[in-house]
Amino acid sequence: MENLIKIGFSSSAHGIKGAANFKNLHMLGAELEKGDRLFLFPTNEKSNLDTNGKLYILKKVNYGHKIMIELEGINNRNELEEILPFDIKIERPILDDGEFLIEDLIGFDVLSSIDKKRVGEIVGFYDNGMQQVLEIKGEIEIDLPFIENFFPEVNISEKNMIIIVPEIIEDEKK
Repeated sequence: MENLIKIGFSSSAHGIKGAANFKNLHMLGAELEKGDRLFLFPTNEKSNLDTNGKLYILKKVNYGHKIMIELEGINNRNELEEILPFDIKIERPILDDGEFLIEDLIGFDVLSSIDKKRVGEIVGFYDNGMQQVLEIKGEIEIDLPFIENFFPEVNISEKNMIIIVPEIIEDEKK
């Protein structure tokens, strides 16, 4: 199960029919649909899930002010509460040449757009509800939205990316 990607977690039930509140952490979590294969892993000892994880089939997903999911085999709140809390993972999708997932960027060098010198490294990412945000540590330490205005170039083969450092950061370095 090493080709799994964490897309979110659930720590609470919604209603009496066994729906789980789903906290989305990944852009792939916004693409869930009925019939998808979800692998659930316990996040603490309260969960009755096996530590090796368990496969469930997505019965229903409701995107609204909250995301709620229903799983085949979970028919009421009590059954769901026995396995809460859990992380939700999916199988890594097959990508075309040149495509990548945001977690593939972890460990990439971040190079200044001005002189191509290394200013940091991608150490993590998260979803702020509007976009994916990259966490950079090094000469500069900042979290920035993964958008072309800040990251105009990603070099997958060279494992680096170009950053246009925000003016406020440039001013602080002087």
